[in-house]
Amino acid sequence: MKSPYVKKSIKKKIIGYTTAVIITLVVIASFIMVLSMNSLTDTILLDTLQPMVKEASKTVEGNLHMLADRMMSLADDKRLTIRGENYERNCKDVLSEAKEVYELYTIGLYNKDGSLFLGDSESPKSIASEIIFKYLTETDNFSIGESSIFQNNLGITMGMPVKINEETSFYLMGVYKYDALNDVISNINIGESGKPIIIDSEGKIIGHQDTDIIKSQKNIFDDCSDSAKNLYNRMLTGETGSGQAIIDGENTFIAFSPIRGTHWALSIQVPKSDYMYLINNAIMGTSITAFIMLLISIALIYKLSNTISVSVNKATKRIVRLADGDLKTQVEVVNSKDEIELLTSSLQTTVKSINYYMSEIKRILSDISNGNLDIIVDGDYRGDFVVIKSSLLHIIDSLNDTMFMIGDSANRLSGTAEVLNNESERLHTASVTQNDSAEKLVNEVETVKKELFDVSVNSKNTKEKVAEIANKIEKGNERMAVLAQAMEDIGTSAQEITEISKVIEDIAFQTEILSLNASVEAARAGDYGKGLGRVSLLKKASAPLILTPHLMEM
Repeated sequence: MKSPYVKKSIKKKIIGYTTAVIITLVVIASFIMVLSMNSLTDTILLDTLQPMVKEASKTVEGNLHMLADRMMSLADDKRLTIRGENYERNCKDVLSEAKEVYELYTIGLYNKDGSLFLGDSESPKSIASEIIFKYLTETDNFSIGESSIFQNNLGITMGMPVKINEETSFYLMGVYKYDALNDVISNINIGESGKPIIIDSEGKIIGHQDTDIIKSQKNIFDDCSDSAKNLYNRMLTGETGSGQAIIDGENTFIAFSPIRGTHWALSIQVPKSDYMYLINNAIMGTSITAFIMLLISIALIYKLSNTISVSVNKATKRIVRLADGDLKTQVEVVNSKDEIELLTSSLQTTVKSINYYMSEIKRILSDISNGNLDIIVDGDYRGDFVVIKSSLLHIIDSLNDTMFMIGDSANRLSGTAEVLNNESERLHTASVTQNDSAEKLVNEVETVKKELFDVSVNSKNTKEKVAEIANKIEKGNERMAVLAQAMEDIGTSAQEITEISKVIEDIAFQTEILSLNASVEAARAGDYGKGLGRVSLLKKASAPLILTPHLMEM
């Protein structure tokens, strides 16, 4: 029976997790290996190319020095430096011998203004416009021309001042064949498409394995990336170094070094793809090996996981049956000498122990159900099952104590029942007496009921009277409110009357003062003032008091 909680078998988990871990490790290791090999390849190639380009540059320098020594020895030939009767013939002999011996395209002797003094049919008539003539006049020493093209042929132009009596009288200029450079360039083979390149001070290619590129006078800065341009600019400054750049859309290693004694620089360019196949082969070999090891590991893991899965599956099924209540089926012990054997053995012991404990519990409960409480719990209980033994003993002791208490309680209950019987007879007698008293109480209640009815009627009449009194009180309150308002109005009118009386008193006072003034004036006037005094007295009651200046002085 498969457990409902099992979503995925342990065998699938072991194989899945182990395979995922191995694949992850292989991928990470491959990725690290690719990065490491790329970095190692870059480092090794750059470290290798730089000394290689230095040696190649020195080889070119050696070849040029050899040619320069020849040119210097020709310029020091006495037949050129000492004038005599046959000076021109001697010069021609030197030139013809040099052309034949040193494999020169042409050689000539030029005046200080650049015009041809002596030479063969291929010698330019003038070199005044040539860069080598500029170098000769500026340095007054051995010089090498910039270009490696002479009359559509590849060659190396060299010049040397010819001194007579320690003064420059002529310039010896010859064009060596391209073999001096080609021998070095053709021997530099790196990778499948690695190539050496020699450029002049303007970036023109003057040395290349493909002579057509030299003849086309292609400039190395034409259609180059910014990264390559930075390296080429460093080349023109006379620096020795190396780096990576994109050339023709491909990542390329470039090492460069100046050619001493010239205005040239030598570089070796190797596409990284020439060496990527080694990395790819290494990665492929590693991947195949890792895949084979992965298959072998999966096979071993499958075998191991299958063994573990079968054993664990058997133990799991037995545990599931145990959970379903099966205590009889025996457990198959796996003799694997590891944890699986310990698991199955422990499971077998557990099943036997549970089976024994359940049998003991069943026996004890069966005896208890049959009324037998005189039971002895024996047997070897281990671990937490000791608690079960203690609990069974406690239950048996508790049941015995309970049964003893129940017996004692039954005895006491019997005595109590007899007492209750006697009390019951007395209670019956009392209940008869109580019944008679109840009948009397009923009659009295009827009488009280009638009286309460009369009280209810009187209460209703009283309620009506109280309502009528409340209505009259309410009307009285309204009349008291009107009376209060009237009293308030009377108070206001009284105040106004008081104010009017005060004004009248003031007027009377002023009139009296005026009358007094008139009497005084009449007394002063004699008989003529008597009439005025009477008039003053008549007006005393109504005229206001006017204080004259005279009276005010008095």
